[in-house]
Amino acid sequence: MIIKPIHAAIFINWIQKKEANERIPEDKYNFNLIYRGSRDGFDINTMRNKCNGQEATILVIKIKENGTVIGGYNPFNWNYRPYYYNTYYYDSYEDSYEGRYNSYDGFYDSYEGRYNSYEGFYDSYGGRYNSYEGFYDSYEGRYNSGRPYGNINYLAWVNTTESFIFSLDDGKDLKKFKISRVINNNCAIYVSNNTLNFGNSDLVINGNSGTCNRCHYESSILDTNNFSIEDMEIFTYNKS
Repeated sequence: MIIKPIHAAIFINWIQKKEANERIPEDKYNFNLIYRGSRDGFDINTMRNKCNGQEATILVIKIKENGTVIGGYNPFNWNYRPYYYNTYYYDSYEDSYEGRYNSYDGFYDSYEGRYNSYEGFYDSYGGRYNSYEGFYDSYEGRYNSGRPYGNINYLAWVNTTESFIFSLDDGKDLKKFKISRVINNNCAIYVSNNTLNFGNSDLVINGNSGTCNRCHYESSILDTNNFSIEDMEIFTYNKS
């Protein structure tokens, strides 16, 4: 309802760090709509449930005040996880029925509340996770990591160099399209239980309203700091 195929092609180029107008083969990518605000409602839990188990997602928003189209690219997803799951690696396999976490990096036994791995250990009594690659301090709600594509924690930062936010203006003039890439990869995306959050303030969605205040991305995508949402869509994409 918000974007057209030409916009999808531009997103693909931006994801691959190419120029917006570079040609891509027709029918090479599929965009799958998994959430629409006007259809599914603007409740944050609904948004997250629709994104559960998905891969990278593209968020597209139409602003009510002026019809401007903005959004962002999250190379992971907007998965909501309860507090007692403190660490979730995207390069792993989780067996939710057994309540166990198995990966090349380690083994998590949720029944015993212990996390053991070749890279470190999780001490549930102290609320601390220590490893060669980073640490999670649950008291402060912060996660710092040196992993190139990062981990995701409840109420924590996602470390990535791939995310970006954008503005398409009214969607008609390519010259007015704007992309703003993350410049502080340690603060690329903030995982919260009540917002969708790029950079903690660069683009924050809370129900049917949002804010834009540049912080951890290259530039601001709007001239105003606050806006109302007319509609919002979230897509996954894959190669044909």
